[in-house]
Amino acid sequence: MPPSFGSVIILAGGQSRRMGFDKQQLVIGDELLPHRQIRELRELFSQIIVSTLTPELYKGLPVETVTDLYVDVGPLAGIHAGLMAARSDYVYVIACDMPEVNASYIEALKQKLSASMEVKRPDGIATLRASGRIEPFQAFYQRTLVPAIEHALLSGKNSVVDFLHNRPF
Repeated sequence: MPPSFGSVIILAGGQSRRMGFDKQQLVIGDELLPHRQIRELRELFSQIIVSTLTPELYKGLPVETVTDLYVDVGPLAGIHAGLMAARSDYVYVIACDMPEVNASYIEALKQKLSASMEVKRPDGIATLRASGRIEPFQAFYQRTLVPAIEHALLSGKNSVVDFLHNRPF
């Protein structure tokens, strides 16, 4: 049975320290960037989950909102909360301040995961790795990673990049 890819998490939490303002308020043209992402992702996924501390910003939109079970520890907690709510085996994760939803890239990641399943080498994650760097916020995460993520969070290991570096992919 092929893996399912119907869910996406938009990470829209955080304190936006580097930006100096709430990144959920970024506007492209006349539209909030996360709202634009939702519109574009709706074409690719049947379930859109927004991990946010301000769910009221998404009222009336075709999304589900979740908040972190582990607070103030960063985006790994948002991924955890989103995976807990996801209905598909694999869940695409994107940050709310990423202006580009690239359907071709998403499809390539799906193919990578499907191929790894066929050779019985499931690793739970598909993402871009370039020059030794991992892109954690345009990646698929398998729902079965929830216990490993929870273990990392409970151990105080809150970095998404560190979590990914410790995965065999």
